[in-house]
Amino acid sequence: MALGWAALYVLVDTGLARDVGLADSTFPVQWRIFLAACVFVGGMWRPVVGYALFVAAIAYPLYLISVYVMALALAVLILSAPLVAGHLPLALMVIGAPLVAPIHLTPALPFLFGLLSCATSPGEWRRASGTISAGLCALWLKLCAGMAGYTTDLWYINGWSPEIALVYGRFHAANSLQTLVQLVEPLMVGVDGSAATVLLFNLLQVCAWACAAYLVSAVRDVLLARKLGSAGRGSAWLSVLSLVPGVVAVWAGYVVVPSWLQVPGPRLLDPLWLPAQVVLAAAVAIGVDGLLRYLHQPLFVRQRSVRVAVPSASAGRQKGRGKKKGFEPGRSSVRSGQARSVERAGQARILGGDETRRSQVRDRRAGGDSPATKSRRDAEDDIIMIELD
Repeated sequence: MALGWAALYVLVDTGLARDVGLADSTFPVQWRIFLAACVFVGGMWRPVVGYALFVAAIAYPLYLISVYVMALALAVLILSAPLVAGHLPLALMVIGAPLVAPIHLTPALPFLFGLLSCATSPGEWRRASGTISAGLCALWLKLCAGMAGYTTDLWYINGWSPEIALVYGRFHAANSLQTLVQLVEPLMVGVDGSAATVLLFNLLQVCAWACAAYLVSAVRDVLLARKLGSAGRGSAWLSVLSLVPGVVAVWAGYVVVPSWLQVPGPRLLDPLWLPAQVVLAAAVAIGVDGLLRYLHQPLFVRQRSVRVAVPSASAGRQKGRGKKKGFEPGRSSVRSGQARSVERAGQARILGGDETRRSQVRDRRAGGDSPATKSRRDAEDDIIMIELD
């Protein structure tokens, strides 16, 4: 995660220097390496520190684009810090989502949000964090494409290459009001000119991604709780089965929403590779989820020692006679339910042996040992009896 924040800063700053031609205004290479190293080291020490250093380092590159863009970005990043601190992996995926678009893997993002939220978020916020993150990711992709003058349809964004030069050209000379208008206008103005229809189209696509992440997380939780049939045999099957409703939701956002609203976009079988693209993205999400879960496993499993304090035979006799004597706290250390069961079994064996010995004493006092008692006592005492004439 620390490497992700550092790489994201380097890509933004390098893009400004290379695409926009602001090599003289951006940080020199030495400063860029130093700031990236600070973000990385801070993230390795504390993930929250890495996020804070990333926000501080990204301020100047955003200032070169526009002071108003910098102000809006810093306001969102700083005000959301209390919430982001508990969900930093999801926040990194949201901010870095435009970098996934050129490799045609944006459909995998809602699946990853649903899968990773089960492992990176607390139990009560598990589904909510994945759902909100997927919705914000879809909205952020639309805003980035709109800022560059591109279409806001999520299907066409899949494969789009972000260009900072276009963003710089549109926002560098804009004032505060023009900045806000240029941010919101792509979400409300489309080819047909109907603002209400285009706004509803964008809203439904954002909801489709959020719904996909929620379904993936919910189905995975249900399968983990029940472990029925093939779902209980491994985490791979859990991921495959939980992604099925998510694939349907993402496909509906790509095809059903534009067909229903009669706006330009994909149709049922146009293009033909759209379902295959969504299924391929789901397979990639399963692979990434499995890789991350494997990397989070400990290298060495520390063995836990269990010490069981079993009372001596004299303590068992005293307990059988009515004298209650507990264990000393410093000498008895029972660390698990299995250890307690072993202790109770040991006490039962000791008490059983004491009861046998008491019955032998009563038989002797009553008039001698019976043949069975004598043979049993001889076997226990292991004494060789020699009879002499």
